[in-house]
Amino acid sequence: SVMLQYCSEIRHLATIPAHLFYPKPKIDSDVIEIDFSKPSPHSATDESFLFSVVKAAFSKRRKTLKNALSTSELGVNTESVSRALNDAGIDPSRRAETLSVEEFVTLAEALGSLLLGRQRTNAGRVTQE
Repeated sequence: SVMLQYCSEIRHLATIPAHLFYPKPKIDSDVIEIDFSKPSPHSATDESFLFSVVKAAFSKRRKTLKNALSTSELGVNTESVSRALNDAGIDPSRRAETLSVEEFVTLAEALGSLLLGRQRTNAGRVTQE
C-alpha cells in the first residue's frame, strides 16, 4: 500500500455491506479509485531505492524499523540505520506499518545520503559493513 500511495492518489468511493454478497463474507467491502495520473507530493530522489527501503522495512513485520533495516539486504549496519532514522526524525522503535509515505521518502533520502557518503569516503569502492 505504501508503494501504491506513492505512485497514485487513492480515493474511497463507497462501502458495500457484507450482507449484499452471497455467500456473505465476514467483512464489508470498499470500492476505491486509483488515479495514477496524479504525481506524488513527496518525490524521492531514487525511487528504486525508496522501494527497496519499503520492502526491507516490511520484510520483518514484527521487528522495529531499526532491527528490520539493520538485518535487511540493504547492507546497512545498525549504527548507520540509527543515524538515518535520527536524521529523518523517526523513532527507531516504530514499526514499518506506522510510517506515512512522506516518512518513508524522508527515511530513504537519509539512508541514501549516508550510503553515498560512505561510497565517497571509500574512494569509489563500495564495501559491505
